[in-house]
Amino acid sequence: MDRLEVTKTNGTFLRVNVPLINVADNGNKYVSYVVEQDKTDEERGHARHNVGITDEMYEFIKKGSAEPVVAGDIEIDNITTKKRVNPETENNVIYAVNSILDDEDGITVMGVNVGNLHSGDVIECGTTIWDVIRRMVTNVIDVIAHAPVVTIRSDKSAATVELGTSLTQTLSTVYTDGYFSGDSGYSYRLDAGCAQGATVYKRNGVVVDATNTTVFDAVGGYSFTATTEYGASTAVPKKNDGTDSAVRIAAGSAVSSALTFTASKKIFYGNTAVMPADNAAVRALSSKWSAAGNINLSNIGSGFAVVLPSGRSLRVAVTGNNQYLYPDSDFVRGSVVVEYANGASESYAAYLFKPATPMETNVVITIE
Repeated sequence: MDRLEVTKTNGTFLRVNVPLINVADNGNKYVSYVVEQDKTDEERGHARHNVGITDEMYEFIKKGSAEPVVAGDIEIDNITTKKRVNPETENNVIYAVNSILDDEDGITVMGVNVGNLHSGDVIECGTTIWDVIRRMVTNVIDVIAHAPVVTIRSDKSAATVELGTSLTQTLSTVYTDGYFSGDSGYSYRLDAGCAQGATVYKRNGVVVDATNTTVFDAVGGYSFTATTEYGASTAVPKKNDGTDSAVRIAAGSAVSSALTFTASKKIFYGNTAVMPADNAAVRALSSKWSAAGNINLSNIGSGFAVVLPSGRSLRVAVTGNNQYLYPDSDFVRGSVVVEYANGASESYAAYLFKPATPMETNVVITIE
């Protein structure tokens, strides 16, 4: 076997195989052909020449070929070698090798999960080494689809209104296109391009016009919603590796959250020395929405009245000097007709407390 093997392609030495030199120096020591201890450059040059390494070969080994690097790639069998010169060291650098798997059965991944390679996956014949490395160091993350949304708007603010109220309002919507976002670990967003279609408005599930008049003739909530159709997504989202995702948004419809008005009755109360006799007298008093709880009056004075709708009753009133007033023993009880804006009316229970002499103290009235 020759003691020196050299391969040279397109003016560049690709491989130099040289055996070690056995040098006797008070015993056996092995030193390289490049650097020998306590030798001058001339002596080292002789040593290299003695084993067949020319100055040209040594120049390449030391800092790269003295010849200009041939443009393009060197191709040997199924290996492609790209040559460049490192601008800092001026050495020739082999910076990319792309070897193709030629096993027709491929390679089956077994018992491991590495990056985007999972146990059971097959690395197919013809796959390059860079493709394998790319799959090993890349966890491909797909996108998540978010359908379009619609928000209902009104030129009237949603609120609690008194039973019998009539309200005319104009409804509209704000349409927001769907979008794609990256799954966990992938920061990405892309508008879906879902075209906005027709909108239908509903009140408690019944279709109404965008401009409508509602008479609140029953106690409870009146919910307005909008349903807007939209087309299928037109944008093509990308996975985190830059490839097209198969995730899409199909054509459909978006339903808004409800815009709710609430119809309620009122409780009327205030200072008076006489029982309210009619609707006008009742509505001259203060009022609050009908609910169980306490009513505070800062001063009893000559007396006070409480007018309650059906479903509510006066439990007790406690004065500031801790006097308890009960509806059956301390109040005059009666009834009065309360009229609503839509022309309907209802009989309310009325309670009047009138002290023998004015009382300069507050009172807390408990309604249940």
